[in-house]
Amino acid sequence: MGKEQFEPSLSSSKTGCSSKTESSDRKRTLKRSTSDAIFLFEKRPKILPIGDECDPFSYLKAAEYYYNKKDLVQSSRELWKAASYAVKILFLKINVNITSMNGLEDLCYYAIDKSTVYDQPGIEGSMARQLAKDQFSAAMTLECYNYGSKIKKWTYEANKEDVVEFVQNFMKIKDYDKIKKNLMKFLKNWKYINFKCSFGTVKLGNEKYYYTIECW
Repeated sequence: MGKEQFEPSLSSSKTGCSSKTESSDRKRTLKRSTSDAIFLFEKRPKILPIGDECDPFSYLKAAEYYYNKKDLVQSSRELWKAASYAVKILFLKINVNITSMNGLEDLCYYAIDKSTVYDQPGIEGSMARQLAKDQFSAAMTLECYNYGSKIKKWTYEANKEDVVEFVQNFMKIKDYDKIKKNLMKFLKNWKYINFKCSFGTVKLGNEKYYYTIECW
């Protein structure tokens, strides 16, 4: 069985953060976008000064800690961790291991579409789901500043609250059976995700998760 320690880091092998160009066959209609990339796995993830490792809410606290220290780059990094771990953990709970940015983004949107957390009557339900997707897009925007780039305060603050709200709402998702019900059909029909049956474990903080499907 495979074992890995997850650490979300962006490798911009296709485009840099300053370039927001999307491939012709993968255009989004969101307010914000970023380049596709892969996750890198580090043997020893950085220990946060506060909070429990690999807990999205602890990362939000860490983001506030660094914000108060006027370290917007590190605060952006913690906000991205909060959002990415929220998605990663949700799918590990249904035995799916996500190992790429494409997989993380698309399965995040899939969960938003399926979960009753975002159910609202009429057009408001559609708007709530689109807002949640835009909020995750905001997290991906902040992810671009994880590597020493300077970030303007207005850029940071324009995205911060979106990410916080995304994490708070996404962590409310508990209807795992509903998300899992048509997942295989989605994976088979969605051309932007690769997947395979792969048995292994992922250790996040003090929790160990078993997976039977790997997506990238």
